[in-house]
Amino acid sequence: MFAERQLTPALQRLRSETVPDALVLDVEQDFETLPPAVAEELGLLVDSLDPAASPAEWLPESAPAQLHAYAGAQFTIGLPGDGTVVWTRQTQPPTVLVKARAAGTPEAFREFLLAEAFVELALGVPESFLPFFGDKYTDLDDALGLGGAAVYQVAMALYDAWVGLQSREQFTQWDGEYDDLYDAWVDAG
Repeated sequence: MFAERQLTPALQRLRSETVPDALVLDVEQDFETLPPAVAEELGLLVDSLDPAASPAEWLPESAPAQLHAYAGAQFTIGLPGDGTVVWTRQTQPPTVLVKARAAGTPEAFREFLLAEAFVELALGVPESFLPFFGDKYTDLDDALGLGGAAVYQVAMALYDAWVGLQSREQFTQWDGEYDDLYDAWVDAG
């Protein structure tokens, strides 16, 4: 199910500068949320697992079922819309997972996605939008009045924008040091 990913020299150096203990794994299948039974297989590759759970009162009743499952006590990783590369601090060491669909991703962009994961881990941003909003997620739901999947999509977009503001300074510093990664970041917009 999982295999250690070989990193280019630039990514090896960036990882050693940002999150030197991070484990980077290829996943042999695509997933939106890694099912608990599969996620627990990570226990064989890491020192420890510390599943995250969120209070049920953070979620409105109309929240999608996958968000309820993610917030629950079962060990899950990832949410729909997370993209090709996901990371988690629910493992020790932290783990970056590269989904199978990465094989079809242009190499420069795939390298950027891995670099982005290292930066986000190092910044200590929340693993998803749910802990970012916390108990205010229901306020967002009320304010938007859209319910369910629509609020989920808005919350994810707001969280992604906030993470982008946190990481932007790091990415701009790559110019002249990690030129290929910098160019991929600029190209990604």
